[in-house]
Amino acid sequence: MPSTQSAIVRWVEVSTPSAYHESLMIYLGHCRHVRVAEFLGEGDVSMIPRFTSVRMHTDKIPKPMRRCTTEAWIIKLTKSTVTFEGLVFLEPETDGEPRTLLSSSITTIVTVSTQPMRAVPIPTGLGIVVEKQPSKWAVESFAIPAMPTVVPADSFEYRFHVRDSDADRFGHVTNAKYVIFFSDALMAGARAGRFAHRSGDVKWFEIMFEKEVKPLQEVVVVCWFEERQEAYIFLLKGEDGIVDSKGRMFVGDVDRRKAQL
Repeated sequence: MPSTQSAIVRWVEVSTPSAYHESLMIYLGHCRHVRVAEFLGEGDVSMIPRFTSVRMHTDKIPKPMRRCTTEAWIIKLTKSTVTFEGLVFLEPETDGEPRTLLSSSITTIVTVSTQPMRAVPIPTGLGIVVEKQPSKWAVESFAIPAMPTVVPADSFEYRFHVRDSDADRFGHVTNAKYVIFFSDALMAGARAGRFAHRSGDVKWFEIMFEKEVKPLQEVVVVCWFEERQEAYIFLLKGEDGIVDSKGRMFVGDVDRRKAQL
């Protein structure tokens, strides 16, 4: 079994910053999913994302049909979770040029039993091991202060219905759509004069998945700007008022440090 999963893609959707962020989630998720499929195969045990963090390393957004490479490997294990690190590179158009690191990410997935849905230990005999040490970007991600959850009195609320097209063929809202939900809330707040930033200012975002939302369900995103962290905080609540997911978007200049793993 390879220690690093790699996939080559042709970039398609880059029309808006939020679409760019969604595309990063899709490509990183696809590369990671291949590894999970290798581990589990068929059965009533599955692995679902619990947390993901995606960081932009350049403002160089790829043009449509540019060749990109995604890579993923395991950097941490617990009794029931696996943490992957992933990278997205923009491949050069001319031989001899270096490739550009577009994004780095860490994602923690939890092993669950589907009958009933509950966290379970990772099955033995799957050969899941730590494959590499975390990069400096992953270490920095682990060191970020916890996401605030105390809602201020002046928070902004954005209500909408989850579209049927937000779900996959199994009726599950795809993980990449959550960054769109939070980006839409940020843009709605900006248009209402409540926020000073837009989705194009986001340099780093995190999503914590708590509970699945359903297609056609009305949801509300409660959001505010946390000045001490220079980040927007998002709480997505379903019709029952329970928090289904949390998000955080850091704003500011893109980190242009060179990619030297």
